[in-house]
Amino acid sequence: MTDTQSPQPSDPVHGTPAGWYDDGSGTHRYWDGTDWTEHTHTVAAPPPRKRPVWPWILAGGIFITIVGVIGGFVLFGVTIFTGISAVTAGPAAAVELHHEAYLDQDCDEYFTATTSQFRVLTGTDTCEGFVAQSRQLADTSAEWTLEVTRSSIENDTAVVTTNETYIVDGTPYEATTSYELINSNGEWLILSLSAEPLN
Repeated sequence: MTDTQSPQPSDPVHGTPAGWYDDGSGTHRYWDGTDWTEHTHTVAAPPPRKRPVWPWILAGGIFITIVGVIGGFVLFGVTIFTGISAVTAGPAAAVELHHEAYLDQDCDEYFTATTSQFRVLTGTDTCEGFVAQSRQLADTSAEWTLEVTRSSIENDTAVVTTNETYIVDGTPYEATTSYELINSNGEWLILSLSAEPLN
């Protein structure tokens, strides 16, 4: 090696201090402070850079959260549309589901909210019987509303009282209706009802 390959002095007065330096060929050679020596060593390539793990953990957590939220909404929607959550929520929810079943003429909601005994007594033990009765109600009255005014539970029975309003031939009517319910395997079901007109 010649002196022309020597490192550039960092201090013009003292020159480059002794040490290991790249000699220009990719090899590290020892500089004794005035000249290159014959001592060399190869510099190992730097280890590959490790990718951080936290972005993958964060992405996985976000993905699981999104899937959980979507799954929750789907499950919530399924239970609402089948009426399961309304019936297990309490006796007032079962009465409201019964009311919605009549407005929607929905057999599934109706059968979910009522006992078979109630359906036999009211002539609605088949879907066709229920639809016929709910259509007759829709044809003769309008603007049915229901407001739960009282709900009491004792063991596996409950009584829910409602204030119901509707219009027949342009005349508004109001009635207080009392629903008797039973809890059957965790689901509240209507066993009977009685209505008392207020006008």
